[in-house]
Amino acid sequence: MLLAGLIHVMGGYRLGDTYGKRWTRGHVLLGAIEIAIGFLILLSISLPIENIRIMLSFWGLIAGVGLIAEGLGMRKLKKELEQPR
Repeated sequence: MLLAGLIHVMGGYRLGDTYGKRWTRGHVLLGAIEIAIGFLILLSISLPIENIRIMLSFWGLIAGVGLIAEGLGMRKLKKELEQPR
């Protein structure tokens, strides 16, 4: 979880460089959430499995919504860049 979070954060910065120095907020936010949940899981090894399941469900919902929103934003950006000026 921690490694996936770091990859998303770094990927967000790299995509931001590609798309005109704009950070892709979705990747950076998703990475931050993954890092936080990774630390929570590491620090709370004695938690019941139900609590870990709830945290992972929360992560899945946030990640899914965030990635869909970012995809729609990138689609909008593509349409804006394709329009003749």
